Amino acid sequence: MTMTMTPESEDDVLFISDNPDSPTETQREPWRILVVDDDPEVHQVTRLVLKRAMVMGRSLELVDAYSMEECKKILSRDQNFAVILLDVVMETPDAGLQLIGHIRDRLNLQMVRIILRTGQPGYAPELDVFSRYDINDYHAKTELTHARLITAITAALRAYQQISDNAESRDLMARIARLSAQLSEHHSLSDLATRVLLSLVDLFQVPVSGFFVTQSTIHDADASEVESELDMQENMDLRIIAATGRYREFENQGLAQVPEHSGLLYRSLCEAQNICEDRFAVLHLYGDFVVALVLIAFDDPITPVQYQALELFSANLSSAYASAHLFEKLSFTADRDLLTRLSNRQHFIRVLDEMVVGGEENHTLAIIDINHFADLNDGLGQDAGDSLLRSIAHRLIDGWPNCSLARVGGDIFGLAGPDDLVNYPAIAEMFKTTFQVEDNFIPITVTVGLCRFVDAENGGLQLLKSANIALNRAKKSMVAHFEYFNSEMADNTRWRLQVIRELRRDFDLRKLDVWFQPQVDLLTGHVHGMEALIRWPNGTGGFVHPPGVFIPLAEYSGLIVDIGRWVLEKSAETLLILNAEDLSPGRVAVNVSMPQFRTATFVDEVEYVIRSTGLNPASIELEITESIAMDEPKVVQNSFRRLKDLGTRIAIDDFGTGYSSMGHLRALPIDAIKIDQMFVKEIANGKGGMFVETIIALSKRLGVETIAEGVETLEQVEFLRNLGCIDAQGWYYAKAMPLNELRAWLLANKQARTQ
Repeated sequence: MTMTMTPESEDDVLFISDNPDSPTETQREPWRILVVDDDPEVHQVTRLVLKRAMVMGRSLELVDAYSMEECKKILSRDQNFAVILLDVVMETPDAGLQLIGHIRDRLNLQMVRIILRTGQPGYAPELDVFSRYDINDYHAKTELTHARLITAITAALRAYQQISDNAESRDLMARIARLSAQLSEHHSLSDLATRVLLSLVDLFQVPVSGFFVTQSTIHDADASEVESELDMQENMDLRIIAATGRYREFENQGLAQVPEHSGLLYRSLCEAQNICEDRFAVLHLYGDFVVALVLIAFDDPITPVQYQALELFSANLSSAYASAHLFEKLSFTADRDLLTRLSNRQHFIRVLDEMVVGGEENHTLAIIDINHFADLNDGLGQDAGDSLLRSIAHRLIDGWPNCSLARVGGDIFGLAGPDDLVNYPAIAEMFKTTFQVEDNFIPITVTVGLCRFVDAENGGLQLLKSANIALNRAKKSMVAHFEYFNSEMADNTRWRLQVIRELRRDFDLRKLDVWFQPQVDLLTGHVHGMEALIRWPNGTGGFVHPPGVFIPLAEYSGLIVDIGRWVLEKSAETLLILNAEDLSPGRVAVNVSMPQFRTATFVDEVEYVIRSTGLNPASIELEITESIAMDEPKVVQNSFRRLKDLGTRIAIDDFGTGYSSMGHLRALPIDAIKIDQMFVKEIANGKGGMFVETIIALSKRLGVETIAEGVETLEQVEFLRNLGCIDAQGWYYAKAMPLNELRAWLLANKQARTQ
């Protein structure tokens, strides 16, 4: 990267001003010269000759010392001299030489140029002394005429300037190396920008003002495609992220706030290089397709040495800037949802943590779930679904500009802010207007779980969990579309999770058991089959929880799939045992849950059990609830046909509790309908039975058998028998029982039938 600079004119290095009162073009400090001589007349002549001399654009300032000792005192308090005009013979014949040793060895002043003058040529130093003491020039006083004195002074000052520049360059290079290493440790752009401005003062050892500008976005054109400063200003979004000195007030403002420098800055952008003019410099930094600028303002004109240092510093700074920008980009990506640009779940939890630590008690967290998003995504395509999510994110940002937002799940958004802003009415109002996605106007409804900060403990993660508990409760509600979290929900959730953990543990330890309830022919009393029912014994004759409690939790957790497979295998093994003992009930009915039925391997698992046991497929009856049978008709019909091809029986369980379609039922290859016990219980005291009568009549029209559940009285038995119901199960005949009790009951029933 090249820095353009207008060099200082050096055509007139030395001139004598005709008008001593005329101002110079610059106000640079004069060259300071120490004149050491014991002859006052020499001092007067020297001053007269050098009075109006200008060397390299700077005047001369003379300081007088009339002896070696006086010179030592002056140098003890002031060593800022470029040249020393030194007499050899003063208090002693070699006083000047002694003073040189003091200057070079004791005071370690190596850069100052020493010109020896003597009125006694016999006291001139030998060559080895000349070299040893670093004497830069030597003249007899009689030789130093007007022109020669000025020439000697000019040569000495040129040498001093070169030595000073070299020393300054070495110091600058060392400082650049040190500062560059320090800058590479800063990964935040704001930290890097602040450190750069501080480093400039450390680098040049002079007061520096400046500011650091970064490019926020490129709207329509890449920087390389911008052809003019006007185009650049229209397409670049530049912001001052750090400032120092007289520019401090412009920090965190747009570049338009400092219009006096806009031309220099946009010129640097257009030319993609550093710019240096008089007292101002602009460093052009480029990394990972994003531009930054550093404007530096010096109190004095920029010297060639400073210019070279800025060039080298700029190269190192560009590398540090590229690294910092890449680090921030990676950090941003790690904390953001790439689709919506909102915070992701992990970053949102940290934001919530900070809000909780900050004591934001009057705040609420809302979890917003888009209803039926999967259907929209499937119907319109993933691109449209993504577009909808972005539109929702934009509307949330516009609606709650001062609140914290996140995408915490596929179609779930998080919103946290003051209670009066974050509430269900405000959220519902925002979703009243349809969303336009391509050519579609889509109405959206949401379900919302809310948690007040005061109702949750232990930070952001707990807040999110609590709001999610409320969301799940709201989803189960048939009326409300939102719920606020309360402690009872948490207690219930903890209890549910504890039951699930215990159930999983006991299932793995095979502490669960399968009991069986006989199914009896209402006309003959013979056993036609038995239903497998799962139990969770506690080991002391009781039960840990009844099926109505733990089976829904098993379905919720997904454990029901493994349990259902185990029950099927256990039931088949039990039927084999009873067949071998000539106590066969004929068939065993096994309940199939919704999650189990939906697994792609379910039919294959049934086939494996039949083949591995060698059972007659018709001895396996699969009880499918009415809700499963009505769900996704094509999928259900295909699975049912595969099961029928295996030879298994299929029964519709809990019939009458759902909303079956007659046409749908007719299309299903079922063998039996089970009448739910809630309808059987209505048969009492000569009343009830209307629904039972309807179901039995329907079964006859469909040509399938009927099995009544929950039969407990003789009245119910006779009513069902008279209507033509085939089989029944219930306490009137037998309760569900473990295998050993079942053996005894089957044996007793068999003996009673043979007598």
